[in-house]
Amino acid sequence: MNITVVSRFSFNLVLVGVGLMVFQQFRGVNGIVFYATSIFESAGFLGRVGTLALVATTVPMTVTGTVLMDRSGRRPLLMVSDFCSWILLRLLLERIVVLVLAPILALDGVLIFSVSFSLGMGGIPWVIMSEIFPMNVKGLAGSLVTVVNWLGSWIISFAFNFLMNWSSS
Repeated sequence: MNITVVSRFSFNLVLVGVGLMVFQQFRGVNGIVFYATSIFESAGFLGRVGTLALVATTVPMTVTGTVLMDRSGRRPLLMVSDFCSWILLRLLLERIVVLVLAPILALDGVLIFSVSFSLGMGGIPWVIMSEIFPMNVKGLAGSLVTVVNWLGSWIISFAFNFLMNWSSS
């Protein structure tokens, strides 16, 4: 009976870990990071300037997210990060953009999305994954969750190029 409870408990934890990694990857951050130069060039900026702006905002926000993670807790930071990036994506997808300001809004949108992702959704799933698995399934479950993460990264990176060619806006 204990084996069944441990197995069901471990399965639920693996499901949580896999779900966090799916939500992390299908947010599309790897498409933005891998194709940042193309995105900024299509918005009318120098690719190098946009990429440096992306790095200059992402690195400090990741450090800030690490500090805030222990102070405010993982769940609130994850929810705020998730909410901000979904709202931003929704606004961009609904095209509530003035066409004259589109290049500035594209740069700001990518940077704000990157900041909100870096604060929570970027690192917290990895921390949670390392904490939730019991020792008897940590190796196998951690490997599975990592494979799901990299598979999601590959899918996003592969599909993003086609989406950029189809509609760069």
